[in-house]
Amino acid sequence: MKKSIYYFLMMLCMTLVNTSCSNDDGETPDYTVTLTTPEYASEAKAMSGFSIDATHTLGAPKLTAVHITESGEVVFELGDGEEYIVEGIESVNDGTYVLSGNRGIITVSGAANAKMSIHVTLTTAEGATLSYDADNINVNVTTNLDNSEAMSNLCRTWIVLGIVIDIKGDVNAFREFEGGNLYEMALYANEQGAGLTADELQELNRNIESVIIDGTGLITFNYSNHASDAASWKWNDDGTIKMTLKSSEMGNKYLNNKSTISVSYKDKRCVLRLNTSVSDGKHYDTVLTLRLLSKD
Repeated sequence: MKKSIYYFLMMLCMTLVNTSCSNDDGETPDYTVTLTTPEYASEAKAMSGFSIDATHTLGAPKLTAVHITESGEVVFELGDGEEYIVEGIESVNDGTYVLSGNRGIITVSGAANAKMSIHVTLTTAEGATLSYDADNINVNVTTNLDNSEAMSNLCRTWIVLGIVIDIKGDVNAFREFEGGNLYEMALYANEQGAGLTADELQELNRNIESVIIDGTGLITFNYSNHASDAASWKWNDDGTIKMTLKSSEMGNKYLNNKSTISVSYKDKRCVLRLNTSVSDGKHYDTVLTLRLLSKD
């Protein structure tokens, strides 16, 4: 799996020991919300419980789930969470979803125990072409977990405006990076002695462009090189989010299944704060803040 934002957070925390700060991101929660309902909110659903092989692609992963999300993206899960590909929706008509860019169609009929026909061509981040074709297969359909205002506000596609790293404790560091630029973060880490190789810098030569949170419990991080990472999520009793990484390769001691995400809003913007406590000889609290703007 490609290195993800989770891997980079681990690397950054390990190398910024000598960087200090005197303030935080300066934001206080403001729950004034002017969000509109996403265009495909009523269509959002997840189809799972099936497995489809790619056609004419040697060694291709199986397609194991399809998420139709609130803002009009379709997230395809390959190999039980080993890879994710995101495509847009061009139109919807009576349960038939036409993908943008002539990528194909998906048709879903029925409720919880439904039938799905799918004829799509997907392109991986590495440029491989995968075709999935199947008619009238049995699928389990999950719709929005609840109809609360909190779900309505959160579940949509968010455009990344910037990232803030804030570390306090035995290690102290603070810096903001505009536009989700991981390459700038990597160069900054090298300035602090990270010792990243040319290959590692090239791997991080991409931006986090968007975050998709859907009502069926999937959160997807999308990058400028067309790669995506994903995790399942649910509400904690205190209104924070519990995130469970979909692949163990994404996890580390700085961001793991014990991490929580807090959410705040202002107008059409959202702030996600990914909170993790670290104890490894030194103790410090790490907050990775994503500043987001609603696509809708």
